[in-house]
Amino acid sequence: MRTLTWDYDKQVLIAGDGTEFTTNPVTGLLWQSEEEALAYAALEIESQSEPEVKEPSYAAYVVFDGPAVAAETGVVLQAPNLEAEFSETTVTLGSTLQLTAKLLTDKTDPESLLTDLPKDLFRIPVVNQATGEQDLFAGILENGIITVNAPMNKAGYWEVNEELINSKLADDFYLGLDKTVFAVVNVDASIAATLVGTGPVTEAAGA
Repeated sequence: MRTLTWDYDKQVLIAGDGTEFTTNPVTGLLWQSEEEALAYAALEIESQSEPEVKEPSYAAYVVFDGPAVAAETGVVLQAPNLEAEFSETTVTLGSTLQLTAKLLTDKTDPESLLTDLPKDLFRIPVVNQATGEQDLFAGILENGIITVNAPMNKAGYWEVNEELINSKLADDFYLGLDKTVFAVVNVDASIAATLVGTGPVTEAAGA
């Protein structure tokens, strides 16, 4: 940020780099007084200050419960690590991902459900991290709870984040959401069974 000080002897403004302003850059005239020069300096400092970053006003926060997959469609190979920077779940290709998310007015209070919204279809946009391809999870919102059954038929890392989920919502209904990733892997059924320590899974899971 540029600093400007008044030199009483020279009757000029001096910048931190030594540049002298003998005239008012706005009017092009000599400074009429110290007060005029300092008023200009104050405006310069204000114009260079960092803009205030306003936190969005959240209508609610989307908080996912632990994901699961529908029976005989696949398996969860790796559940989210609660200590990781973001949530990541790994499932086998072909799994039907079963998600439950709560709309909470207080992110830290699981009982603070936003229940005054009508039952409705709720769309959750997801994006492939490698290709940028977008898809939609469609679920039902009822009594502040979103329920989704999403067939995971494309391998890759699929991400849902705050920017995405709000991209199709009204400006006055802004949702908070921590980044969440679903890794969909094409793995042999016997290997998947070994990873999760279970018996063989169906061909659909390992296809």
